[in-house]
Amino acid sequence: MTLVSPPQGAEVTERALDHSARGTNLPDYGHVTGEPWFNEHTTLYHLLPDRHLRGGDGEMDLENWQQPVFVGGNLEGITEDLPRIAALGYDVAWIGPFAKGRGYHGYHPEAIDEIDPHFGDDHKLLALTTKAHELGMRVIIDVVPNHCSDQHPYYQKAIGKLPLEPGDPADGYRSWFRFDEFPDKPQTFLHYGDLVKFNMDNPEVVKHHQAAMRKWMSLGVDGFRVDHIIGLSNRNVDELFGPLKKEFPGMALIGEAWMGEDGCRVAWRDLNTIRVRNKRLIWSLGRVGLETASSTLLYRNYVGRLDGVLDFTAATMLEHYATAEDARQKTQAKNRLVRWTNKFRGKLLQVIFADNHDMPRAMFRYGDDPEVFKDAFELAYSLNQPVANYHGTEYGATQDGEFGDWHGDLKAREPLELIRAKQVPGMSAFFQGVLSRRKQRSANITDRIAA
Repeated sequence: MTLVSPPQGAEVTERALDHSARGTNLPDYGHVTGEPWFNEHTTLYHLLPDRHLRGGDGEMDLENWQQPVFVGGNLEGITEDLPRIAALGYDVAWIGPFAKGRGYHGYHPEAIDEIDPHFGDDHKLLALTTKAHELGMRVIIDVVPNHCSDQHPYYQKAIGKLPLEPGDPADGYRSWFRFDEFPDKPQTFLHYGDLVKFNMDNPEVVKHHQAAMRKWMSLGVDGFRVDHIIGLSNRNVDELFGPLKKEFPGMALIGEAWMGEDGCRVAWRDLNTIRVRNKRLIWSLGRVGLETASSTLLYRNYVGRLDGVLDFTAATMLEHYATAEDARQKTQAKNRLVRWTNKFRGKLLQVIFADNHDMPRAMFRYGDDPEVFKDAFELAYSLNQPVANYHGTEYGATQDGEFGDWHGDLKAREPLELIRAKQVPGMSAFFQGVLSRRKQRSANITDRIAA
């Protein structure tokens, strides 16, 4: 993977951090103005900043990690861990959202263009991306264009809870948000009343999000994972990302396109908050068990719009393979998975993953059997699609019981330090080996194409 490194030296660093001086001609955009780099050989390491590691002063609050609070992970801790991640064989550090907000997880933003002080600042992010590029890695981050916290100052101004200031829009940001009835019934992220939907039909809102993404790219970020992309219309996606992709062809875009799998799906009542084309047909096909037809119709929306999508259907198929009762079922599950992951070949990348921060750990779902777990990951990493590993999976992370009703996903968000202390012996070496074999296969394919 060829990289154009970010600018070096204190002078250029200060230019990169001077927001008023940013522009597309500055050298700190060089890493995203070249040819696209995200492809079927890419390997990603996914983490949430608060639950990874802490660098610098202080210690993580490891006693309260099962509470929905900040426990102390930060950007500096990620930077210090990058050499280990690179040594395992991962090409990309995929970092969960770190914008200023209320939630430790970053998905309740209150300022999409500011780093939450719990995690660091612009200097810490530039140090992180610089280190990643020195190691030959890329960095992608989560962005959340669909919604924000109802405590966002713009929303508070929109509903009259905060006074307007000079320079604010004439309508007081009312047109920046979607309402069923103003001001008491805002549209929300699904049925979560504290997460209000941006009005992405408003060009000023689009510009606001584009400015934030330009800022992150000026600090060395190479691409974005787009949260809840089904909350945007296809036209919203085109208007938000199309101009950026034209300007920065090396910017990677991966969408979280999910409406449900295996009994866990968006509720029918929440479809009014979703704007992707054919949403009711997509939902209905999944509801009657036609998961691949549902996902085919969903993913087709993003052909030509994104580089790839997170493939939740492949994750379900991989679990079916891992938990198959006999050899015949296992072979059938493998064949289905292989066929499925060739569905959009050459049109849309299908990012393969086994678990993430929103779903139970793969080891737990696979029966806490390390050999079954390894076999499933051997298959996943052999597929000709990008693969993503969630932090701690390389140590065989599991969890204590099913998700409960109250912040159940915390079970899948254990800090890395605790996971590492009880790691499955030899598991990290296994991942290093499977990644090495994958890279060798990729190199062989590249050589054959060149010949």
